[in-house]
Parts: sequence; C-alpha cells; structure tokens
Amino acid sequence: MQHLTEGTRIQSQLQSSLMLLSKTKEKYEKAFGASERALDSYRRADDDLNLSRAEVEKQRMNSTIKSQQYDEFKNEYANQLQKSNELQNKYYNQSLTNVFHGLQDMDERRIKCIKNFILKAVQVEKEVLPIVSQCLDGMAQCAESIDENEVKTLPLVLQGVPTSFR
Repeated sequence: MQHLTEGTRIQSQLQSSLMLLSKTKEKYEKAFGASERALDSYRRADDDLNLSRAEVEKQRMNSTIKSQQYDEFKNEYANQLQKSNELQNKYYNQSLTNVFHGLQDMDERRIKCIKNFILKAVQVEKEVLPIVSQCLDGMAQCAESIDENEVKTLPLVLQGVPTSFR
C-alpha cells in the first residue's frame, strides 16, 4: 500500500508541475501577443505624422512595458519548463522505478510466504498421514474379524438398544 501511495504522490506532483507549465506557457504566449501588438501600434504611431510627440512617446512607453512583461513571462516559462523537465526525468528514471522495484519486492515476499505456507501444510499432512493410516488399518482389522456366522447372535446383542437405533 505504501508503494501505491508513493506512486500516486509523485504522479500528482508531476501533474501539478505540468499544469503550472501549461498556465505559464499561456501567460507567455499572451504576453508575446500583447508585446507584438504594442510594438506595431508604436511603429504605426511613429510613422503617422498627424500624431503628437506625446502620443508617440506614450505608444513607445507602452511597447517598452509590454516588451518587459514579455521578457519576464519568457523567463518564467523557461524556468518552469526546466523544472518540469527535471521533474519528468526524475519521475521516469528514479521515482517510478523505485516504486516498481518496491512493488516487485513486495510481490516476491508474498509469493515466498505462499510457498512457505504450502510447504508447512504438506509437512502437517505428512505428519498426520501415519495416524490416519493406523486408524484405517485398525478399521480394516475390525472388518476382517467380522464373522458372518455370528450375525445370528446379533439380535441378542441389540436387545438392550432402543428400537429407534435398530
């Protein structure tokens, strides 16, 4: 039971890590799109001669902020990807292997216990067999000692026995 619990625990850790990786990837992709859109807006504003310098500067600042956010999410995604890859590697090459070895050892001990139980049962039967054989020999001797001619005296022997048992 301990090995199954351990297997469930490490599998849960891996699933959590992969879910976090997925969420981090979504944030990264969203930040990338926002950064690209902000950069395009800045370029269009910079090319538009009708906009004031303040409006162009506002678009440049927005593009810079979105680019910084994108870099942060990119780094966060790269870190989470590395952690998830390390956890997967540990899961498949160490943890899961240890759980399977533990289950295999437990199964080997179970088989050994069954083997020992069978051997003990056989030994007990062998010890009881001479006693049973002796009883059977005694029954055979009694059967051999029955004289068919003495059956005539049998009703005399049964006179003291209640009729319900005859």
